[in-house]
Amino acid sequence: AGKTTLIKILLGIVGKTDGDAALLGRPAGDADARRRVGYLPEDHQFPGYHSAVSLLHFYGELYGLSRPERTRRMDEA
Repeated sequence: AGKTTLIKILLGIVGKTDGDAALLGRPAGDADARRRVGYLPEDHQFPGYHSAVSLLHFYGELYGLSRPERTRRMDEA
């Protein structure tokens, strides 16, 4: 019990109520550690307010791509 909650705490998706938590030697939720971890929730759904293009821009920005680079890659795809 608590496996999913632990993962969410380590990734900073939810806050811990007590104690200390670390991921890859960094504090829970640290952006550098999160970049090294892939996480896909079991019931993942894209937010309904996104269009396909806005969703690609959103995730491309999370990945660190500039707007022109995101647009170029979308045009290629």
